[in-house]
Amino acid sequence: MGYIGNLNLQNQGGNINVLNNGYVGNTNSNNRGGGTTNIQNNGTMSNLNSDTRVAHTNIANNGFINNLRALDQNDDTNIFNAGRVNNANLTANGARGLINFQNMGSVGNMNANSNYGGQININNMFGAIGQMNANTSGWSHGQQSRINILS
Repeated sequence: MGYIGNLNLQNQGGNINVLNNGYVGNTNSNNRGGGTTNIQNNGTMSNLNSDTRVAHTNIANNGFINNLRALDQNDDTNIFNAGRVNNANLTANGARGLINFQNMGSVGNMNANSNYGGQININNMFGAIGQMNANTSGWSHGQQSRINILS
């Protein structure tokens, strides 16, 4: 089992793959310009901050994440949770901002914010969420902000 205290990922149009089977303290991922970042956690991550703009991010959690923050603007972030997330903060901005959250595990607290035409889809058919707050505001490029919850 490996240990990384702080992991900073900067992706500008490339491809980054992370597979954590141990412990990662703080992960900051900035994904831009058509890049693809894939993060799979089978261990423990203390803080995972993902910022995706005009790019693609995929996060799969089979372990434990204490704090998950995902911001997407102008492309897509896909999150699959089969483990445990204490706190999840999701923000989709702009007419092409999209976050898909598939939950088959457990989430303690979730905040979902869709702004300026962004969209968040949450599928909780086989999972558990202790508390959820959802907020939408604004339009952009003819798109209304949207949050879709299936439970």
